[in-house]
Amino acid sequence: MTNSVAGLLPFLAYIVTVAVAVPITIVTLFLARRRLLEPMLTVTLGSVTVFVLLGIGTLAALISVDAGLQALQTAVLTGVAFVVLPLGLGTFLVRRILGGDRDRAMRLVVAGWPVALVLSVVVFIAPGGFRRYNITFLDPPLAYVAVAVWYGVVLLGPTVVGLLVHRVRGPPGGATA
Repeated sequence: MTNSVAGLLPFLAYIVTVAVAVPITIVTLFLARRRLLEPMLTVTLGSVTVFVLLGIGTLAALISVDAGLQALQTAVLTGVAFVVLPLGLGTFLVRRILGGDRDRAMRLVVAGWPVALVLSVVVFIAPGGFRRYNITFLDPPLAYVAVAVWYGVVLLGPTVVGLLVHRVRGPPGGATA
């Protein structure tokens, strides 16, 4: 694992994504229950985009353009890898498995998203805990297996947890099957 600031940026983005997943999920499910999900998602996405771009622009102006570009690249990759792909694939899979509309499937997947991210942190630190090594310190080929399992939890975890929520409690947000 690297000790440079640029090398720690992806790790920091991952931890921040895990940390904000729970409040985002609570707000999303609350809004879905009130039928305000679509307009709020649009406003939230626009606000977050402006906030991230302002932060990256400030970083580029104060430190360097290269630092700003690295932050932009990290933000885009984090958003795609930890939000867009898991939620998009999960929604698709849940619709195929259970049928129903996109909103119902999305509510199930969003309910499983923070749980899957927290489980991914457990997988990430499993080799040594918080004080010792994580999967970035493993030697190949074990490192490749650990990263594949870790990202498998990130990518497919929301689907699996969402389907378990559906099986145990029914769909979240008060919708019926």
